[in-house]
Amino acid sequence: MAGAAVEPVTLRIAGLNEALERNVRAMLTMARQPSDARKDIIELAAKRATDEIRTALQPFGYYRPRIQSSLSHKDNRWVAEYRIDPGPPMVIARVDVRLEGEANQEPEMRARVE
Repeated sequence: MAGAAVEPVTLRIAGLNEALERNVRAMLTMARQPSDARKDIIELAAKRATDEIRTALQPFGYYRPRIQSSLSHKDNRWVAEYRIDPGPPMVIARVDVRLEGEANQEPEMRARVE
């Protein structure tokens, strides 16, 4: 007789738009843990979560998020909750690209920079 499929840890994420939340979920080790995983494995995943969330937000320009987290075990299920304020996105106002050395003499490279 086959056992019932084990559900993953329940993740509750608040404070992000759909695209940001999707990327955060994709990055979280916690999202790939079964709800019946050992306590030490779940706690390790929870410790990694803050850094993983920060990394997941960076491609969107958010480098200073404020993250509140909690981890609980209810009814034989792990529940990880994250309240995330991504903060203001970093805006690049100006870019200064310079060619040095032999690349500066190549017309194709100069054209690309311009």
